[in-house]
Amino acid sequence: MPLVKTPPNGWRLGERALRLLLTAVFVGAAGKKLAASEFEVPNSESFGYAPWFMYAVGVTQLLGAAALLFRG
Repeated sequence: MPLVKTPPNGWRLGERALRLLLTAVFVGAAGKKLAASEFEVPNSESFGYAPWFMYAVGVTQLLGAAALLFRG
C-alpha cells in the first residue's frame, strides 16, 4: 500500500493549467526584457542596474519557464 495517495485527475488538470499559465507569464516577462521594451529599460535603469543585468534576468526567466513546462 503506497504511503502517498495519488491526487484525483481533476487536480492534475488544474496543475497543468496553472503551470501553463505561469509559463506564459514568465515567457511574456522575459520577452519584454530580452526585447528591451521601452518600459523595461528605464525601469531597470531607475533601480541602478547595469543593462546586462536586465538581459540576464530575462534569460533566467526563460529557464524558469522551461523548468515549469518540462519538469520531470
